[in-house]
Amino acid sequence: MSITATIEFKKDYLNNDLNLDEVLQNVEIPECSYYATKLRQYYYDNNQLNLANAKYAQLLMVLCEFRFKEKNGIMATLEPSMIYGVDIVEDIDIEIIEELIEKISNHELLARIYDVLWSTKKDYRLVPKILESYFESIKLLVNYPYWMYPIEEFKRYIYIEKITNNRKDETTCIEFLIEQAENNQQQKNTFFAVNLAECLSDNGLIEPFYQQLLQICEQQASDLQTQMDLFKAASYYNTLAKICHDAQDYDNEKKYTEMYAKTQILEGDKAIQEEGSFFKASHFYAIATECYKKICDDNKYNELFLKLHEYQKKGMSEFITTSYSIDVSDAVNQYNDLFQKLNFYDSVILFSKMFRSPPQEQIDKYIEGQKQYVFKNLFPGAKVNDQGKVVALGHSELNDKEKYKKQMAYEYLMYHWSTACNTIIHVFLRHISLIPFGVKDIQNLVIYNPLVESGREELFINGLYEGLCYNFSTAIHLLIPQIETIFRTILITNGKTATKIVEGIQEEMDLNDMLTRKSYRSILEQTFGKEMVLDLEALLVGRMGMNLRNKLAHGLLSYQESRSAPAVYSFCMVLKIITLGWIHQNRQGA
Repeated sequence: MSITATIEFKKDYLNNDLNLDEVLQNVEIPECSYYATKLRQYYYDNNQLNLANAKYAQLLMVLCEFRFKEKNGIMATLEPSMIYGVDIVEDIDIEIIEELIEKISNHELLARIYDVLWSTKKDYRLVPKILESYFESIKLLVNYPYWMYPIEEFKRYIYIEKITNNRKDETTCIEFLIEQAENNQQQKNTFFAVNLAECLSDNGLIEPFYQQLLQICEQQASDLQTQMDLFKAASYYNTLAKICHDAQDYDNEKKYTEMYAKTQILEGDKAIQEEGSFFKASHFYAIATECYKKICDDNKYNELFLKLHEYQKKGMSEFITTSYSIDVSDAVNQYNDLFQKLNFYDSVILFSKMFRSPPQEQIDKYIEGQKQYVFKNLFPGAKVNDQGKVVALGHSELNDKEKYKKQMAYEYLMYHWSTACNTIIHVFLRHISLIPFGVKDIQNLVIYNPLVESGREELFINGLYEGLCYNFSTAIHLLIPQIETIFRTILITNGKTATKIVEGIQEEMDLNDMLTRKSYRSILEQTFGKEMVLDLEALLVGRMGMNLRNKLAHGLLSYQESRSAPAVYSFCMVLKIITLGWIHQNRQGA
């Protein structure tokens, strides 16, 4: 719907006596988003008193709410805010907006209005006016201590210049901004200078100004570090290292990477001195350690790595442990009644049918419920091991919605593993321990099982027997690697190649490969169901899950972890899979 239709704007409303300068006076920053707030307030205060003036303010407000969308470091599009239900700018809007321009002298507003018109009409005659208005607006915005507004408009300025090939005043604008970066006191303690340098680098415009910008940014970073504004100083050095890398200036890249590392060490020491937090210090030391590894300073790397390990261990004492309790007595009693009179085979069959991964609806409900925890959605978490080492980095809903959703699914599954171990798994294993069974009974489940590759039968038999005898550490070391062979067998049966060629060498696909290739995962999901495949992924290879397969393969699984709820649950998953294969084979034989 067009703007004018949405807000019910009539052309006659342009004939008003609104004093725009008066409405916008005392605005904190002369920028469109701040103007929109003032105009919105004016509209609500006056729509009953003077409709023409109020509607005029509302039209300007909607135009001010148009937003830049950044793509690959440039402001590539200007789009209307969907708050007002505006989808497009139509001819009737253009006619009114063109008349509106004649009444406005504010460069920030003019830049936005011209840009809205140009984005709609692609009338190249508007380009000089857009660029002139943006430049004049930038000149004003740099005098306020908010770096993002002039830089954002400069990015849009560059984009329009490039795609219209109208670069007459480009150097003048850049030289003006560099002069501001060096001398404008309002921008001394902001990210203006380094973001200007990054913007020019990203757009291939830094070359004539490269050395000058490095000197300006380095001096400002040094001043910030002297003032102990370490966060800003670190951001400067880190960005400078990136700019130098892009310019293939590797000596300066190494120099700024080391400066960045030193600010991180200072941040870490500050966290210990002022807050007594070794856990927080370990975060900064981890970054510094990585920097010294990058620049190949082995002595400093080893020195910092030892400190990092020490601080991570000390930081573990800062964690707050939480616990929860659930009454599962009713569920336990129900399962006891079901298993009470069953023999070995009937017990295993019943368990395999009743032991299920949680349905997707439950997981989705949990994820939806987590939205009430605002900070959890906004800030990515991390997973640490029992020594305080960060073993996985999480995602927030803002930075990667799909990965965040999977992370929350893993979180829910961890609760599910614990609950299952205290209910159906506990009852089943206790029942099995009270009835007679032997290795031969397990052989019957495994021999000729379509999911068991020839030559691996003994591994499954021994693993399943050990697990049913509560030797879970031995069981999972035998069984978890065999899950990959089960998956490969299924894929080969369905006509897929379960190998890959790397540098001329043919290798077997690992679990990560099989779960990340969509066509392969689809076959596994058709076989086991989406819920079970997700459950296995979280158990075996999910970094924010249990990651059992990788921990076990690299000798990182402690004895305690090998007997934990996820380990017991993973054993039961293998038992279920083998039993389902056995049932399928017997049905086929019948």
